[in-house]
Amino acid sequence: MKNNKYEEYFSQWMYDNLPPSDLGIIIQDIDAIIQNYKTKRFMIIELKTRGNNVTKSQRAFYSMLNERLYKTNKTDWWEYVWTNLIRFEWTNFYDWNVFLNNQLTDEYKLQQFILKELWYIN
Repeated sequence: MKNNKYEEYFSQWMYDNLPPSDLGIIIQDIDAIIQNYKTKRFMIIELKTRGNNVTKSQRAFYSMLNERLYKTNKTDWWEYVWTNLIRFEWTNFYDWNVFLNNQLTDEYKLQQFILKELWYIN
């Protein structure tokens, strides 16, 4: 489980101490990386709450990351599954709708999706 107090501190420190975006610095965070060390597969999760969507800079970053990591799948390195967007209309599975890559889903379907992608379950 995350220790939000320290993450919030460091996030604020970055915004206060690093150059602004008009000088080329864009701060991104990755919400989760889920990996299976037995199958050598991993995925990236971007989580949004309260109905928010990815920002323009996040969309550009994940597009570039997807393209570069997908090309490395041709090697003996870990297999990159993809970046997936999980968006809660409010904060969790129980207080409103949840979407996986802009498709309405639920907790069970999300779990099955992750298991299928990381363990080749049909």
